[in-house]
Amino acid sequence: MKAESITEAVENLKDKPYAVPIYSLTVVAVSLLLVLGRMDLCLVNIIIAILAVLIPYKFYKEKNIKKVFYAGALALLLVAFVGTGYHLNVIYSQENIIIESEHMEGELEPLYGDTTTLFEGTVRVDESIDVNQVFINLTFQSTVDPFEEEIKSYRLEYLPEEGIYQNSSIITDQEIMFNHYFSMNYSVENETVWEETERSFGPVTLSKGNAFASILLLRMVSPFISFGLIIGLLWWLKRMRSSRDVGKEELKKKDSELDYYCETCGKDLTAEDEVCPGCGELIEE
Repeated sequence: MKAESITEAVENLKDKPYAVPIYSLTVVAVSLLLVLGRMDLCLVNIIIAILAVLIPYKFYKEKNIKKVFYAGALALLLVAFVGTGYHLNVIYSQENIIIESEHMEGELEPLYGDTTTLFEGTVRVDESIDVNQVFINLTFQSTVDPFEEEIKSYRLEYLPEEGIYQNSSIITDQEIMFNHYFSMNYSVENETVWEETERSFGPVTLSKGNAFASILLLRMVSPFISFGLIIGLLWWLKRMRSSRDVGKEELKKKDSELDYYCETCGKDLTAEDEVCPGCGELIEE
């Protein structure tokens, strides 16, 4: 009984003036579980676009495509803004960590700045290694195109008093985000060997405002394109189904309007005639 009342309430919701906001909030609630998870962003965007259509159309059984569109578009906007805020908070709350490889460990300070900030890279190397050169490498990370990569390398100088390799004059002339890692080459039996550390976050020279705009764009473009394609397909299917039903009705109507006649005398008959008004012949069904 309780399940039936819930089903009835869901089905009756589509007739209420607040139906669209309810649809949207449901989509947002489900989508945020994905946004706050660790799933791939591209996959999340596609799933959210699908949910923006399926929840109003299938769960709430809303057959008005305009309402489905309005609810889905509103939900995608809300999810994009909330997801961007969460993403931005994660980016700007990172802490500096020491990254390592087999024979070296390094760190970058500070993680955040602007195009005028001097960043400092420091590396400590195993004393048993005959080091030739040590570098810090900044790997450009685009907030729009995750496949775009550009690496800037800065050589670190050896400071014998402290036993470290350091560069305190690292500066970037672009407002972008980087990952960084350290690399070095050393000699082993007259051969040069390269070694790299793992990658770490930073430095970030992108302002929060520009970062917000870039991430928001990233979170909106893909879902809205997918959502538009799904809505377009749904509209087309509904239109085709409607045209088919109209065609069937027209065939039935034309069939009922066909002229009847008496096979004996040729007198025109109506669908209600049981006996021919011309010759009195009994009309067979």
